[in-house]
Amino acid sequence: MKKFFYTLLLFVFCLIVEVNAQTTALNPGLRLTINGKNIVTQGATFGKTMDLDVPLCADVVAVISKGGANPTTNSKAEGCDSILNAAALKDKIALVRRSATGAGTCDFLTKVSNAQKAGAIAVIIYDNVANVVPALMTGTNATITIPSCRISLEDGTPIVADLAAGKKVTACLVAPKAVINSHSGNTYLLTTPLIQADTVTSLVTVVNRHPTDTIKNIVMYSEITAPSGKVYLTKDDAEDIPPTAAGFINLLDIRKDYVPKEIGAYKVRIFGNLNSDTLTSQFFVTNYTFSADNGTLTGTGTARTPATFAAQFKKYSHLNFYLTGDKPAKATFATFGIQNAAQMKGRTFIVSVLKASEESIGKIASTVKDPLEIADGLLGDPTTYDILGTEKGLITVPLSDDTKKYIDLEPNGIYILAVEYDGSSFKDSIVPQYSLGRTLPIRWPGFSVSGTAVMSGDRYFGGGWSATEDPVGRLHLQGFTVGTEDNLSQLEASEFSVYPNPVRDIVNVKLDLKEQHQKIQLGITDLMGRLINVYSIDNQNSTIQINLNSFPSGTYFLTLQTNKGIATEKIIKE
Repeated sequence: MKKFFYTLLLFVFCLIVEVNAQTTALNPGLRLTINGKNIVTQGATFGKTMDLDVPLCADVVAVISKGGANPTTNSKAEGCDSILNAAALKDKIALVRRSATGAGTCDFLTKVSNAQKAGAIAVIIYDNVANVVPALMTGTNATITIPSCRISLEDGTPIVADLAAGKKVTACLVAPKAVINSHSGNTYLLTTPLIQADTVTSLVTVVNRHPTDTIKNIVMYSEITAPSGKVYLTKDDAEDIPPTAAGFINLLDIRKDYVPKEIGAYKVRIFGNLNSDTLTSQFFVTNYTFSADNGTLTGTGTARTPATFAAQFKKYSHLNFYLTGDKPAKATFATFGIQNAAQMKGRTFIVSVLKASEESIGKIASTVKDPLEIADGLLGDPTTYDILGTEKGLITVPLSDDTKKYIDLEPNGIYILAVEYDGSSFKDSIVPQYSLGRTLPIRWPGFSVSGTAVMSGDRYFGGGWSATEDPVGRLHLQGFTVGTEDNLSQLEASEFSVYPNPVRDIVNVKLDLKEQHQKIQLGITDLMGRLINVYSIDNQNSTIQINLNSFPSGTYFLTLQTNKGIATEKIIKE
């Protein structure tokens, strides 16, 4: 089941509906070295198809073009108009800056065409935005007959500095015969709770691009570095890859005895004996939280303009896919984020957990009107959250199933956390600006396995937001408390109760702790996880009263925490 799911999940997430699925680079797996250092790069759909394993090497020269009146939208480094240093570019590899958005800028085709006319034999375009994984450059221009590639701003900046200092920079482009072109695996491509840890697995695809030759005795290695620094290395049995075929190198039981036992970041490196290709990625293990981001918030964003949003039925939602381990679990909270809360005041978001399967995911199409169409059913009760207008980012809401304050998750199950917004009842076309989180850094050309998807109107966009960030959607398990994560056990429901609920003024908190507890504290937090007050309790079998008269109407969480356990109750202040 898991092997099928990993492969299928990679396919679904890499299927971006807005891009023609047949659009591929002329030189897939293109490799770039700068002064002997390997640089992550991506090619283009236009230009020259290079001979396999034949390097194209030359000195690098930075383009100097005329430039526009506004240097922020068309600088002399962008090659958007006449090239001023054509003599220096002859038989060299041109270095060009990607254009910023604005009047007077140009596309990739124009940049490469201008450099070719100036005599360049190849073009390297470096990004103008930080923390962006290079993506495929698309377009059609039959007059372009030289290869080109794209690199990140982080890789391009040192080259610009070296050239400005008068240092020699040499680049080599190679179209390899054998390409490691994708990597998938289990939930460790995401953030996974420790209590759901499972054997780390990987699946690597190696493609032999040669039309007749078989590549023999390919051996693949996987190296995992734990947060403590301990390294686990394993290798696959040698395999032959036939010509022009996608051969699957199975690393499905990497280090069979290895299951993550530490909280923190793990580094993964996949490499082999066929060439210098190396895939690097990272996964995180938390106490109680599933997520597709690494915990770093990157701000706000929306991929829809008001006009597009209105045309697509004013619906805009995001989904997160998670896979449980070999043990059952209880989901208690979910977290998402809204950055334009003032604009969205009074609007309702629906948070729900759905059960999916291999069959339901395999049937995902580009047209999806409701998340239930890609799932087998809804679990528990959907949680509705009305925007107050004062939220400053992340919002955590409780999950429940009838009378239970949690949702049961089965072992080895596929689950979808859906955050849905329907603005069709409003006359305006205000688009929700979700809080974005940094997706896990999976660094190789053209691939982002983020475990997320976006729904806009009746359209389904696999692959999530982008290669570097996605709307935050976190699923928390029992033991998680709003605003923190602890390793404490969950107190039984009979040991901690709250009434009346909803409440106008006085709320009663009844304690009936079975074991001897110390450091008993009761905290009150709001929906955004902000701690409002903390009360110390001396008697572990008592009823205390808390006056909420001065609290604004809304939803709050009462969290009881001791040296042995923890429990949380949601209350509604009328």
